[in-house]
Amino acid sequence: RPMAEVKTHEINFSPNPVQRNFIESRAKADLFSSRMGEGKSTALAFACLYHTRHNPGARWAIIRDTYENIQGTTMKTFFEWFPPGVFGTYNQGRKTFTWASGVAEGEVIFMGMDAADDSSKLMSRELAGFAIDEPAPAVGQTGVDEMIFTMAMSRLRQQGMQWYAAKLAENNPDEAHWTYRLFVQPGTEGYQIWQPSLPENLHHLPKQYYEQMRQTFASRPDLVRRFVDGEFGFQQVGKSVTPQWSDKIHLALGLDVIPRHDIYMFWDFGHNPTCIIAQKTPLGYLHILDCMVGESMGVEELIQDWARPLYIERYKPRNCQIRLHIGDPAGQQREQTSYNRSAVRALRNKEQG
Repeated sequence: RPMAEVKTHEINFSPNPVQRNFIESRAKADLFSSRMGEGKSTALAFACLYHTRHNPGARWAIIRDTYENIQGTTMKTFFEWFPPGVFGTYNQGRKTFTWASGVAEGEVIFMGMDAADDSSKLMSRELAGFAIDEPAPAVGQTGVDEMIFTMAMSRLRQQGMQWYAAKLAENNPDEAHWTYRLFVQPGTEGYQIWQPSLPENLHHLPKQYYEQMRQTFASRPDLVRRFVDGEFGFQQVGKSVTPQWSDKIHLALGLDVIPRHDIYMFWDFGHNPTCIIAQKTPLGYLHILDCMVGESMGVEELIQDWARPLYIERYKPRNCQIRLHIGDPAGQQREQTSYNRSAVRALRNKEQG
């Protein structure tokens, strides 16, 4: 258990299971991703102490989107657990905390960094570990750019360390965020995500904490998913088309193609065309197997570059025929360049070809 005692000042910290696993993990990079109130900033602080105690002389950087935010949140939590003058000294000018003798041997620099250009602040540093607090943006925040994480990973090169540490902690991110891509889907070899399935920190929270938060965010079901239910999801404005959706009930990854069963192709047109491929199972369920979204292209390019090659590679060898194309009626609209051209006609011509 990460604990320290200096003179008469003792730290009484009993980590919950996810906190402990996150703190003590020696993965290449760790992400603590959870609902609000799970003690993420505390976990970062103790991960720093735990690593430094096992790696004397370790130099750490703790990063957040702006120095104002890191000062008002991350540093506040850090110094509540490790008060300067008791557990170390803090140099305001250098923004650096140096551990006291008998606690640990090393130092921590606090950095506010949001834009990709800020990654240059890390260029000349050799680090033993780093932490990023809230890299994914919450409401009205910018988050931390992926380049800063990439640069920090490249600076884990301080000599004499038994292992290096890269620790990230955040509320569950938007599925479009880089942390979701690197740690969840598709993920990265050697990267580990820690996510409580149920709230584990209730004894440190006000009574009815999540119930009240659910009422507060009642108009934003996307935020309820992330901050209260502990799930991932896209940020959205307005009412959800499928408010009853739950990843735990309706989402299954890795579905395979059913041989000799027809497929359905659903189309949305425009300059960001979309194609969804689905199959109806013998039990009557609709399996969504593939989804393609083009950017700055037309439906012809989407078919030629993605849809046709995917059909030939994945579905044709399983003897799956296209049963039906279903699309936005706007696809019937004639193009201004030629009355004989439309998105639907392009789709029919490509299928016949």
